Amino acid sequence: MVKFKLIEEWQNFWKLWSLRFTSMGTALLGYIVASPDAIRNAWQSLPDDVKQYIPQNYLMYITIGLFVLGMFSRVVKQEQLSKPKEDDGTNKDNQQ
Repeated sequence: MVKFKLIEEWQNFWKLWSLRFTSMGTALLGYIVASPDAIRNAWQSLPDDVKQYIPQNYLMYITIGLFVLGMFSRVVKQEQLSKPKEDDGTNKDNQQ
């Protein structure tokens, strides 16, 4: 059986950029799948001069980019999450 271990600072998982990018990608992909007509209508409502600068399947590229950013950001150290916490006396490991 596989034994899972939580990462350090797991309580702050919602601050991790990898989770943020993956969540945005998942939400955007869900929107694309759930309402393709809304995306088509939004595309058609754009002025022609704006459309020529934006690829037609732009949202799919953004979605893929968010997932790629999520993968790479997982290996980047986030300094604000890895700073040692000051001992306020509540850490049971340091109590004797």
